[in-house]
Amino acid sequence: MEVHILSVSYDRGLLKRRENLFRSQGWQVTSAIRLEEALHLCRTQVFDLVIISRFIPKSKKERFIKALRSVSTTPVLALIGPGDDTVSGADHSLVARDKAVTLVDTVKKILLKLPAA
Repeated sequence: MEVHILSVSYDRGLLKRRENLFRSQGWQVTSAIRLEEALHLCRTQVFDLVIISRFIPKSKKERFIKALRSVSTTPVLALIGPGDDTVSGADHSLVARDKAVTLVDTVKKILLKLPAA
């Protein structure tokens, strides 16, 4: 199964690191530096998963997910900081730490639950 992930963050360096990490798993990845760009991409492309950075404020994540739901049913993984509340509307949450292996393992678990294409 070919996997296509949309990674959303305000940090270009973080996006680049995630691109490299996900590509090392054989997954396609598209990055968006702004939520508006991410929403446009979701309108024009098909993704298996959208990952939203923990550095995007919770209220903005929630508004983005609400807008996303009007155009797509793509699962959303919201990364959150330690002690943060879950993000309303997100299908999955993960306390983001500096461990890439945890992120990869979580993404693999989510992808395994997706219906076969």
